[in-house]
Amino acid sequence: MLTEKMALELIKSTGALREGHFILASDNHSGHFVNKNDVSTQPYILDELAKSIADHFWGEDISVVAAPAAGAIALGNRVAAHYGRSVISVFAEQEEDRFLFHRGYARFIQIGTRVLLVEDIITTGKTTSAMIKAVSDLGGQVVGIGLLWNRNLEGLEVPSYACVNKVFANYESENCPLCRAKVPIDTEVNKHGREFLTKYGENPASWPANKGS
Repeated sequence: MLTEKMALELIKSTGALREGHFILASDNHSGHFVNKNDVSTQPYILDELAKSIADHFWGEDISVVAAPAAGAIALGNRVAAHYGRSVISVFAEQEEDRFLFHRGYARFIQIGTRVLLVEDIITTGKTTSAMIKAVSDLGGQVVGIGLLWNRNLEGLEVPSYACVNKVFANYESENCPLCRAKVPIDTEVNKHGREFLTKYGENPASWPANKGS
């Protein structure tokens, strides 16, 4: 199994670990961003990380690997592949504040089905909680959570394994030192930077942290 140091070096080698000024899905700001899409561009590395997750949960008698769309689909599929033909790979799609299994996938999760959740990155745990509920609503049991990177070390609802556990500082918009330093907001790695600039404007003076200063 990969050590955490080895996993970190693999992820870094894809260029996934970015530094700058990023808006996260939680609307918080951070000077670091892990771009899971970069990891997926290198299937060999993704497969090595997936095997590490599968190895950790090998004895859990898993029937289904479930991932949230869209970022974790490839990782979840590779994790399931390491269990052989007996394990199904499915994904759930977000609708407002919940996740649902469409495309006929719900038929694979019934009362007592043992499910491994696979995510790319956990920051607030909100998606994870919604995925656990989606499985539970169908009668399934989440027996573990496997992921590439855990940015939230406060603990999860079920046993978890992350290839890398590392927390980066997050800031609310009103108290962001990066905004006060006028560090440009990244608009490449996700949509949230563009949404922030659409809402508040390109001029740092109009950003919440700088109003009244």
